Amino acid sequence: MTATTTHLGTRAPAHTAALRWKRARGLAWVTWRQQRTAYVTTAAVLGGLAVLLLVNGLAMHSNYRDVGLSSCGALDENRCQVPLGLFEANYQSWAQYIPRFVIFVPGLLAAFVAAPLIAREVESGTYRFAWTQSRSRSSWLAAKVVLVLVPIALAAVGFSALFAWWFAPFTPLMGRMSIGQAYEVSGTVFAARTAFGLALGLLFGAVLRRVVAAMAVTLALWVATVWVSMVYLRPVIEHPLDLPAHSSLITRGGWTVSEYFRGPSGAHLANKGAAFAHLYAQAQHDGVNDSTTFIAWLTRHGYLQYVTYQPEQRFWHFQLIESGGYLTVTLVIIATLFWWIRKHID
Repeated sequence: MTATTTHLGTRAPAHTAALRWKRARGLAWVTWRQQRTAYVTTAAVLGGLAVLLLVNGLAMHSNYRDVGLSSCGALDENRCQVPLGLFEANYQSWAQYIPRFVIFVPGLLAAFVAAPLIAREVESGTYRFAWTQSRSRSSWLAAKVVLVLVPIALAAVGFSALFAWWFAPFTPLMGRMSIGQAYEVSGTVFAARTAFGLALGLLFGAVLRRVVAAMAVTLALWVATVWVSMVYLRPVIEHPLDLPAHSSLITRGGWTVSEYFRGPSGAHLANKGAAFAHLYAQAQHDGVNDSTTFIAWLTRHGYLQYVTYQPEQRFWHFQLIESGGYLTVTLVIIATLFWWIRKHID
């Protein structure tokens, strides 16, 4: 009898663990089957853009070599100006406008992929079936979070790497630091914004319980958050350099945050506004009629042009700080989502 009890006692934990593993695998399989549309949509969007970047990038890299930019020396030298003009005429519009479109892809994935996942189940009541199949709310939700957020965020990392390769010929020409340009898609920020958006969509799907409402609120809040991050938070990650406009430290690859003039007394004068307009009116009396001669007039009268500037070398520092902020908020959102599901959905 003792031997039997001992035998059963040793087998019971193993049997329980096997049963739990079987249930976990089953839950993961069901969740994967349910989210096939999310995977297909993500593959279509990121895959389509990846094909575009690959085809265009191969041609762009080839043209960069063919016009002689890879061998003419420093791009500011006179012998590089003709090939540089040819290359920019062919591809600069691509380098300017592709990032402005792709920047919204994480928000669109958040609204059209993540927001409906939980909202649809809660709205239709099908989540109750999952909870009656010996599955806890936490395991049901964890499967959705992990099997949706992780693969899509990893796909975003891969897409950012492809974009960095595609943009490489323009990195010394346009840089990667400016707002709304390559910075938004290169590095780690793109993937961090994707994870943030997906978590946001899952949360509002659970809170609002309506697919269309969750999609609209998710997209609006994602856009608002990214805009605030770009315009107000990013400039204060690290204090910009304050340099004369003709300083050798200023390169094409950096980010000119703002420009101003420093007067004879050391006072700062913004290059717009009433005071600046008053100076321009005075200059017009002296025969000034365009911006070039106006700057020369300001120089003669003791006004020096300055810029606040973020150098290219700070790219990864900015990327990691901003990505860390998004990922921290993402973890808070996920924790809130688990709490909300346990407390507010029966």
